[in-house]
Amino acid sequence: MPFETERLIVRPWSVSEAARCFEIYSDPRVTEFLGGGPSLSLEEQAERIRGINLRYADRPEFGLCAIVEKKSQHIVGSSLLKLLPESSLFEVGWHLAPEFWGNGYATESGRGAIDFAFHEMQLPAVYAVVNPKNTRSLRVCDRLGMTGLGITTAFYGQSLELFTLADNPLPG
Repeated sequence: MPFETERLIVRPWSVSEAARCFEIYSDPRVTEFLGGGPSLSLEEQAERIRGINLRYADRPEFGLCAIVEKKSQHIVGSSLLKLLPESSLFEVGWHLAPEFWGNGYATESGRGAIDFAFHEMQLPAVYAVVNPKNTRSLRVCDRLGMTGLGITTAFYGQSLELFTLADNPLPG
């Protein structure tokens, strides 16, 4: 799912970037609402990147990608566009390193992923699932114009707020 926005480049993670990925996902502030907890080791993080890259090798428009700040070339987090577990619904998401919170990068990368989904993949709709206590991500969904559909327990073994956005929503 490589794409660019005004300030960001979103592209697949490389195994050589496992240390940065580990740094981000080892921070409990990042993993607090993800359900899986922090990575256990740098080696485990490298294996996760390898696994993700293999899983999406034949469908490179899907996956978990690094978000790179154009100006500094620093990796600030991850963007995702993939099928929600055991469904045909496409999930958009974002995970940012705390030092980059408040810069609008989650909204910008989310908007870029949604544009990619609608224009490159021709998807009719995208979805997001957010822990109801994750006020930052709830606000991002709002800024992206997503509609809340209520609480669901269908994904990731948690009670999550389900959001959607259609490519051509009907007025009203």
